[in-house]
Amino acid sequence: MHIHQERRSRNASELVLLHGLTRRWQTFTPLLPSLQSRYALTLVDLPGHGESHPNPAGYLVKDYVEAMVAWVDGFPVDS
Repeated sequence: MHIHQERRSRNASELVLLHGLTRRWQTFTPLLPSLQSRYALTLVDLPGHGESHPNPAGYLVKDYVEAMVAWVDGFPVDS
């Protein structure tokens, strides 16, 4: 399943923003100017929201959690 992410990269600590139900990453637009000056931002659309693909497992909270755990497991980490 494709999870859409918008990255605002900087040489800084990573901050991942997950929106609430019935939203999308653009929920955070008013906060971006102050946050992106301090953090490398990754804004994520939950499954079935924004540009992310639907979740074949469903839309219970546990389904979102499982999808996000899988996404985090594949998130690139600089070492």
